[in-house]
Amino acid sequence: MEYEFNSKSTAVKRLMSEAKELAEPTDEYSAHPLEDNLFEWHFTMRGPHASEFDGGIYHGRILFPTEYPMKPPSIILLTPNGRWETNKKICLSITGYHPETWQPSWSIRTSILALIAFMTTNDLDSVGALECTPEERQFLALKSRDWICDCCGEISNLLANKKEVEVEVYYNRCVNVIEAIHSMTLGDYSNDKALFTSPLNTSDKIFIISKGPCQLDGPFPEKIIDDKNRLNIITQKVKAV
Repeated sequence: MEYEFNSKSTAVKRLMSEAKELAEPTDEYSAHPLEDNLFEWHFTMRGPHASEFDGGIYHGRILFPTEYPMKPPSIILLTPNGRWETNKKICLSITGYHPETWQPSWSIRTSILALIAFMTTNDLDSVGALECTPEERQFLALKSRDWICDCCGEISNLLANKKEVEVEVYYNRCVNVIEAIHSMTLGDYSNDKALFTSPLNTSDKIFIISKGPCQLDGPFPEKIIDDKNRLNIITQKVKAV
């Protein structure tokens, strides 16, 4: 069944605009409206890094009032997580429980990022909050990766591949270094200085040693192999600072 919405509605205009902005998933979160209802969205997010939710992938619903963005949405988590009850509206300052604190300038992206940040807080008095041990939350984080949504399918497929994103970032940084070297004269690098740290391994630092044939020793993407005769870059493993 096709649904028609008033294209002149402020809420419809705003939601359609945000749908375009969030069309491409990131490695941390994604969100999209249901095919038959612009006022209900499903979202997926990774658990906060270095927490008991790290490694988890969580899925939920966002329900928008017709007055959005003047009034806040309601957020419901569907994946068991140990922080909030599932299938129940979450009580936070960014949700419909607290319209007095909502700001119309806040967006769906803002709400998801805030939700990720709120996961590590301990507001046990709020509606829907759960008190679970770190071990229980870690177990649920592990199980969450196999969770399947009736509407969206396997939620682990709804986020951008984190490794691919890291490699792309790393490649771009390598290219920047190559361009910088081409624009300067290499002198005596007896005190070799690290230009950047590999996002694939924070213990890897890239050092510029000298001119000459390139010796690539490290997780360099295939794309920069063509530059191996232009400079000498050696990946040396040192302690991250």
